[in-house]
Parts: sequence; structure tokens; C-alpha cells
Amino acid sequence: MPLVAPRLKVHHLTIHQNQLYHLLYTTHFTFHISHSQSAIMSQGFNISGYPGIASNVTYLSQCTPALCSLNYAVVRYLPNSLANAAFMGLFAIFLIMQIVQWFFYRTHSFTFTMSCGLILEILGYLGRIAMRNQLFVEGPFLMYVSTFSIQ
Repeated sequence: MPLVAPRLKVHHLTIHQNQLYHLLYTTHFTFHISHSQSAIMSQGFNISGYPGIASNVTYLSQCTPALCSLNYAVVRYLPNSLANAAFMGLFAIFLIMQIVQWFFYRTHSFTFTMSCGLILEILGYLGRIAMRNQLFVEGPFLMYVSTFSIQ
């Protein structure tokens, strides 16, 4: 009997085990862009000549909302810096209030937990503020998403 790769049946779709392995472990998932556009997300790939990209832009890290379409950005909107700074300031005030209350009530574990959460909120809003200026690179977006997701 010949050796045959096992098959998985999923909603009338037949997938070989090696195809599933390739899909799970080698595919890079990106937000709101197609597979053909995901190749241009890296820093070293030349993107000049793509639709929605200005002629003087060579790499995605050089893009600004004036030069490149928001279809190539990490998110398709411009985060509001004023609102994000207001929320960051609000959470900073909450952090200061939490530390002040710790001196009066001596609730160590509660204060530590709340302080960690508030610091993560502040870092998340800091990432959103940085994302306003660096909309086409993933660093500030990952900072924003990861700090909000940990909570």
C-alpha cells in the first residue's frame, strides 16, 4: 500500500496535511490587506510604481499620508492625537491617584495590579500617538495593540 498523506475534511474542502502545515506555519497574517500586498510590508522591498504610492517613495517607511494611500498603512485612519493625549493624561492622573491612595490604605497587591494596568494603558495611548506620525510601520501599532491586549 503506497504511503499517502492524510486528508482533513473541512466544510467540503479537502486539505493535505502538508498544505495545512504550510498554511499555519509559513503564512504571515496581516490586517486588512490582501496576500499580494503583504509582500510590500517589509522595509527592504521596493514599492515604487505601486498604485497609490508617490513617485519619489521607494520604501514603505518613507510613506506619509500625503505621499501614500492609506491602503498600505497599518490602519486605514489617522488616530486623533489630541484625544489620545487626553486619555493618556487621564490614565496618568488615575495612576497618581492610585499611588496616593496606596499610602493611606496600604493595599499593596491591589495597588500593584492597578498600577500595572494603568501603566499599560498609558503605553498603549503613547503607541497610538506615535502611530499618528508613523502610520506605515508596524512598531507603534504593535505597541498599541499589545499593551491593550495584555489587560
